[in-house]
Formats: sequence, structure tokens, C-alpha cells
Amino acid sequence: FKDISYQYSSQKILIIGNPPWIMNSTLGSLNSKNLPKKTNFKNHKGLDAMTGKGNFDIAEFITLSLLRTFQKMEGHLFFLVKNSVIKNIVFEQTRNNFEINSLEKYGIDSKKEFNVSVESSIFYCQLHSKPAFECNEFNFYNFNNQETNSKFGWIEKKFVSNLDNYLHTQEIDGECPFVWRQGMKHDCTLVMELQKENGHYINGLNEKIKLEDDLVYGLLKSSDLKNTVINQTRKFTIVTQKKVGQDTQYIKTDFPETYQYLINHQDNFEARKSSIYVNKPSFSIFGIGDYSFKPFKVAISGLYKTFHFTLILPQSNKPVMLDDTCYLLGFDKVEFAVYTLILLNSEIAKEFLQSITFSDAKRTFTQDILMRINLLKLAQLIDTKYLQKELLKLNEAYNLTLTLSLWDSFFREMLPSDAQQLVLFS
Repeated sequence: FKDISYQYSSQKILIIGNPPWIMNSTLGSLNSKNLPKKTNFKNHKGLDAMTGKGNFDIAEFITLSLLRTFQKMEGHLFFLVKNSVIKNIVFEQTRNNFEINSLEKYGIDSKKEFNVSVESSIFYCQLHSKPAFECNEFNFYNFNNQETNSKFGWIEKKFVSNLDNYLHTQEIDGECPFVWRQGMKHDCTLVMELQKENGHYINGLNEKIKLEDDLVYGLLKSSDLKNTVINQTRKFTIVTQKKVGQDTQYIKTDFPETYQYLINHQDNFEARKSSIYVNKPSFSIFGIGDYSFKPFKVAISGLYKTFHFTLILPQSNKPVMLDDTCYLLGFDKVEFAVYTLILLNSEIAKEFLQSITFSDAKRTFTQDILMRINLLKLAQLIDTKYLQKELLKLNEAYNLTLTLSLWDSFFREMLPSDAQQLVLFS
């Protein structure tokens, strides 16, 4: 690209193309020799660089390389890419600060045009111009109709999917006082996920197995989070650690049947490809910590576009686990969990999330997205009568007996630590 830019440096250019719609991890699985040099060009840290966030689209890498090389030349770029690539280019623009303007996205019907099930568009921008940080969206087949036009991008250091809608709910855009967590990750479904029939556990290999119950917990996956309240699970999982990196040799002494089962399937664990398991104790899992063992949880699927949160109650006096496609907040008090549930399922919270999430994203919800919900501000905006009404509905529908008696305690819990001390002193 640099050679081309030197050769035509004084001319107006048009960059047009359809780069490969493939992820670097897919190329790796195909043993491709045509992988970009691994440079962590997005500067992800820790586990993010090793797992999902370290996986990127080859088309994105190519597009960014072109923009970096040709941004100072007079001209235009038209590229046919996945929507996720366009979103990432606009998202990274505050860091890259490319000299591009008039960013436009023209959505196409990928199934009709190419018989593929992926959302894609034509991306256009003008080179050698004042850096822009938002992108206009159009329908490729009807782009003259301004009513279909919307805009996404940056506003006051916040990245949003619909600038117009965001303005109505931006007051709750901040930082959640509680930390959202991702569910448990094991990458060994056939061995670790179980069903229970006639008092016996059955694994994904259809083996009937006998285990001590101590390390077996109910498990919910994204597809299970349909109801508002859940207290029973269809699946179970073995939880080998209480925190990431914990030595697992204790299982051999304390739970011999479970240990023998795990040893019998050690090959399955060793076949896990993710680098996060390298040099870790046998049968290691991730996405586990004190929060996993909180009795009451509020959770949402990262994969589905339902904008609906679920309250999860203990099963057989044990906390229920969630898999790594889900995100959760854990609580010791059921009242705190229920208050959080009501706030998150309110209309203003839904509208806010709709304005900052992308419907074509692989994960509609992520930890970064959910951490933007300022629950404290939301609690200040929601009327007490609404809270009481929703609490009554939950009590009647799920045979609960909850009141707002702990609302003030819940509210204080969300205050910054210095403000909490001020309240206690006063």
C-alpha cells in the first residue's frame, strides 16, 4: 500500500473493494499462511488479548491499513464489509483519528445478494478531511428516503448506536455501582455439563455417572433466560474452583468420585485450544469468583436481543451458575436483587440500552455495555409508585412476599464510599 501511495501521491484516488469476511481465528484453524502479523493492534490487555477481543476480522485489518496509508491523499473509499467492521472503525476513530469525513453506511441484504447469513453494508468515507466521529446509516436500496436515515458514533465521549434516541436517556449513561460479571467458562461441554435423570447424572457423551453433589450446581445458559424469575434449571455443571487459578488437587481427597470422573476425561480437558488454560491447574475454569456463589442473581443473555433481565433464585439451597454467554450481578439479599431487576426492566433502561447496542453484534450485551447503566441515577428517576406496583406483580406471579423496606439500604449501597460515610454521619 505504501508503494502505491508514493506512486500516486499527487493524484485523486478511489479505493474500492470487497476484502475477505473472515476472522483471524478461522484462518488459524485452516492452518492458513496468510495471517496478519500478530501485533495486538487494538492494544487489548490481559485475558481480552488472549480470548474473544483478540479475535478480529481480516477485512477490518485491511481497511484500517488502507485508511492509515491513504488518509492524507485526496480521494474516497468504498468497501463492502460486515457491519461489525464499520462499527469498529468508527469506534476506534477516537484513538486512530484518521483524516476521514462524511462516513456513510449503506445496508444491504447479504442473504439475497450473496446467500450468507451475516449483516453487511457498503462503507464510504472521504479522505484527506477533518476527522469525523459519527456515521450516517442508509438503506442501500432506498438511500434517498431520509426517514430511514439514522446515525451512530461518538457523542460527548460516549459511543452510541442511535444518536437521536440516545439523547432521551443519556442521563443514566455512567458507571454501574455494582460490577457486572461474565458467567463460567470451561470449554468442555461434553464432560462438564450434565442432566439429571432418575437420580443419576448424564453427561454430553450420554454416560451415566455417579458424583458427589458438593461440586455440582444448577446451570443456566442464554436460551434459559426467558422468564422473569427462575428457581429451577434443566442442566447442571461441575464447579472445580472457587476462584481462577485455585489448585484442584483437593478434589482427589475430598470428592474421589468426582475426581475419578474428571481423570477419566482428562483428554477432553487437555484438548481445549484456548491459551487461557495453558500452565493452569488440571480441570481449570474461568469466569469464577465470589460473585458466582452469591445466592441471588440478576442476569441477561449476551447473545439474545430481548432487553429483558431475569432474577435467579437458589436451587436446592445452592447458588445457580451461568455459562459464559450470560452476564450477571450477584447479591446476598433477595430484596437488593429484586430492586435491581425492576430498575433494569424499566422502560427508560430498555430505551437506553437500545440506543447503545447494535442489533447485528455477535453479542448484543457485553460487560462494557452493561457497566454503562448508572443504577443510582436510574433509581433516582424511577417513581416509588412504579416500584411498588412492579413489586406487587412479582409477589403475585411468583409467590414472593417482598416489600420496599430495604430500599433505603439498597440506595445507600449504590452511593460512592465517601457519600455513604456522609450519610452515616448525618
